[in-house]
Amino acid sequence: RTNWLIIFGVCAARCATAFVPEGLPRFSSILRVAATLRPPRPLVFTYQRRQSFALRCADSSRMMGTSSSANDSPQAGSKRFAPAADRNTAPILEVLKEVMPTKGRALAIAEGSGQHVTAFAAKFPDVEFVATDMEASCLDSIRAYVSDAGLRNVREVVLCDCTTQDKALLGDDLYDFIYTINLTHISPWAATEGLLQLAARKMNKDGALFIYGPFKVNGQFTTDSNRQFDQSLRSQNAEWGYREVGQMEEAAVAQGLQRVKTLDMPANNHVLLFKKS
Repeated sequence: RTNWLIIFGVCAARCATAFVPEGLPRFSSILRVAATLRPPRPLVFTYQRRQSFALRCADSSRMMGTSSSANDSPQAGSKRFAPAADRNTAPILEVLKEVMPTKGRALAIAEGSGQHVTAFAAKFPDVEFVATDMEASCLDSIRAYVSDAGLRNVREVVLCDCTTQDKALLGDDLYDFIYTINLTHISPWAATEGLLQLAARKMNKDGALFIYGPFKVNGQFTTDSNRQFDQSLRSQNAEWGYREVGQMEEAAVAQGLQRVKTLDMPANNHVLLFKKS
């Protein structure tokens, strides 16, 4: 933009000197103004930044925050938008109608933007939700979505890194339903292990753990596009990548959980449903 202003200034000065005696002083003024203008920053979104709130429950060195009411005033402009959440909310809701209790308490791990918990809480008004994420900016976004929707059954929004297992943040409450969406492949394996440990500790005896995302089945990718996406993830972070269903089941069994259902979902995703053994 600065370059264009200089070119414009040169042309204007030439015209001015041809017709107006003060043309050269005007030209100098134009150049001084142009010199103060900075070109706009390039609009660059790195992969790491786009995935920042998808990398949840992962960094055990993060400082842990405190819980807060979902009714705390959100900051203006704090709502974030996740295109994937916008696409998958409807098909996930269809499954939740079959596997989620219509009353009780639900815990969202790595909620992200807040689009999911807002949609789920609206459809399950008799379920009390607690939403968590490891990023403070996501908590602001969750509160903003909940506030705009006027929901009263999202009780708390909690900063939580599930690898630290800090009991104080979630209290002594047990949950009838725990869910996470698109966590396991965009976080280190330690995050999934922490999720399973947390579920084993925080689920009541009849509770269920609902994990949605892409997985390898029998050690194989279900599509070439999944293979390519996995390679892309690992090129960004060697600890990321698709998990194998058998690997998930083995880790769950170690925590006293058993896989009771596997469902195919759109866009080559799956739902893994676990309950206590």
